[in-house]
Amino acid sequence: MIFGIGTPTPEDVKDVRKNCQALLKAMEAHQRLKSTLEAWTQGLMPAINILGNDGLEDQIFTTSFCDFSAVQHLFFVPQILTEVEPFLDNDSVQSNPPESLAA
Repeated sequence: MIFGIGTPTPEDVKDVRKNCQALLKAMEAHQRLKSTLEAWTQGLMPAINILGNDGLEDQIFTTSFCDFSAVQHLFFVPQILTEVEPFLDNDSVQSNPPESLAA
């Protein structure tokens, strides 16, 4: 559930949650990027962790519309997209890092 003015579409929620899951996987897989990504997402990590929790259904989570919008806009930043994109999958986040980024 998202509180605030405006309501994102179910597709928006699904896309943002998928991106958050990929961001968390990227941070886990690459410790050198973790501090950079944490700096870029400063103040939004609680919302990213909620949205990226793959144990929750798309309708069962709580965040503010302001936080949701801020997290959604993170994925318009080309540098973040570049780091997250390899961890995206059509239906879910990959469980293993892509070959090109494996250490």
